[in-house]
Amino acid sequence: QRGLLGGVVGVATEVLPERLLVCGGRPAVFGPACPSVLLVHGMSDEQTSPRAAELSANALRAALGGEERVVLNVFPGRGGQMLRGGHAEEMLCVMQFFSDHLHGVGR
Repeated sequence: QRGLLGGVVGVATEVLPERLLVCGGRPAVFGPACPSVLLVHGMSDEQTSPRAAELSANALRAALGGEERVVLNVFPGRGGQMLRGGHAEEMLCVMQFFSDHLHGVGR
């Protein structure tokens, strides 16, 4: 049985470093009720480095059940701003995620 939460989208975000330390070594909690996660990040983000985003994605993958549960998209030329509606590739990845994870809403 899948959970009620279809998915989570994080934009220019990371798992806090202190949470990464706490989560290390914990058993995975994945199952059908765990949401999928999309992380959208920029190579030019001055607040949250692409390395921090990758570490966060890896921690979430370990907790939620692997590559298919957590997707990290890092876009060149993107800083730490919110979603760029005029950026076709960025919007495509977000809309595809919504289409795949909103449990048929809008179909």
